Amino acid sequence: MINLDPQIASKPWHELIEEITRILDQDSQNLENNINYYQRIHRNPDTDIQKLENIYNKLMRDRNRFYYFSEILFRLQNPDLVNMMTGIENVFNKQMTLHGKRDEDFVIYFRKFQNSSQVYYMPI
Repeated sequence: MINLDPQIASKPWHELIEEITRILDQDSQNLENNINYYQRIHRNPDTDIQKLENIYNKLMRDRNRFYYFSEILFRLQNPDLVNMMTGIENVFNKQMTLHGKRDEDFVIYFRKFQNSSQVYYMPI
C-alpha cells in the first residue's frame, strides 16, 4: 500500500532529489553485490535449481525497478523542471506565510525566456 509520509512530503524539492540519489546509489551497490552472488552460485553445480531461479527472478525485478527509478530521477533533474518545481514551492511557501493557508483554486504559470525563468501565481 502506498502512503504519504509527512516527513518526506515536507522536504524541499532539492533535498528530495538528493535523498533519492543517495537511495539509488545504495540500491546500485546492492544490485551489483546480488548479481555477483548469483553469478558465483550459478557456477556451482550443487546449487538448487529452484533457489537459482528464485534469485534470478528477484534480480530481474530489482534491476528493472532500479532502471525505472533511475530514469525518473534523471528526468526530474532536468534544469527547467528543477527551476519550475523550486519556483512553485517558493510560491506555495510565500502564500502560506502571507495568508496562513493555501488557496484551493489557483493558476501557476511558468515562463522561461532565454536563460531566466519565473513562476507566476494567481488565485482564482
